[in-house]
Amino acid sequence: MDAVKGIVPPMATPLLDDDTLDLEGIENLIEHMINGGVNGIFILGTTGEGPSLSHTLRTALIRHVCERARGRVPILAGLIESSFKEAVVMAEAARESGAHAVVITPPFYFNIEQDELYGFVRQLIREISLPAYLYNNPALTGVYYEPETAARLLNLPEVLGIKDSSGNMVYFNQLLNLSGLPGVTFLV
Repeated sequence: MDAVKGIVPPMATPLLDDDTLDLEGIENLIEHMINGGVNGIFILGTTGEGPSLSHTLRTALIRHVCERARGRVPILAGLIESSFKEAVVMAEAARESGAHAVVITPPFYFNIEQDELYGFVRQLIREISLPAYLYNNPALTGVYYEPETAARLLNLPEVLGIKDSSGNMVYFNQLLNLSGLPGVTFLV
């Protein structure tokens, strides 16, 4: 898969209650975004409240969004997991549902060093069968992809780009100035 270029909005997750998807709302939102000309849709990120939804609900959302999008735009599914095994399970659910890629958040709760972060992501992409984007959101995870770590990971053929939600333009410019990263997508 080629990296997504253009407008890739994060999608809110319409719910009827804490554990019931609003299927009509999801369908309306998807149609609105696709008809508006988006180039892809990012689900289960911060805006989509990915970490606060059950695994069952997340799996159902991925499946429903992919079915409704019908391949018209790529679907990027957020992996906001502190458990390696749960990240693999969710990535497999995304693949089975037809998602185009996963968006990998650093594992949170425990402070980890950059070498551990690199190892986590490297091992994860070896075990999943979807391309990946990195998801940098240090305000919510307490961990960020330092530019050198991001560069190492972005040089892997399975990693197509990075979504940066840090709001730190100095950091983002450091990423943009990394050499040797042709074809990498930078999303903000």
